[in-house]
Amino acid sequence: MKVYLKPISREFGLELWDDTKLQAGDDWKEEIAKEIEDCSAAILLVSADFPASDFIVTEELPPLLEAAKKRVARIIPTITKACLFPEIDELSKFQAINPPSKALITMTEGEAEEAYLKLASTIKTLL
Repeated sequence: MKVYLKPISREFGLELWDDTKLQAGDDWKEEIAKEIEDCSAAILLVSADFPASDFIVTEELPPLLEAAKKRVARIIPTITKACLFPEIDELSKFQAINPPSKALITMTEGEAEEAYLKLASTIKTLL
């Protein structure tokens, strides 16, 4: 996924951030909150683990949903594994990159590549 976003990042100065950028000694909770507050788009990698995470549900998702409601950030769900995405009202109202019935993990390599390209094209239209 990052491979498809990298050229857009370079061309438009888009800053891509995920928690792998956290370093030893960082106040990780504060950094995540800051990045969420500053983001204009959030790519949500949704699997069964996503709604099962108390941290995601209580700390990360509420400010993202509020930003989307105010139209200052776009939420872009990407279904990575089979999950209850369609039954999660606050998430399922956002159009996912791929159908919930066709998780990335079940796709052929070519189908997954097409989903990544669609994601990159979606991000590019926001710039």
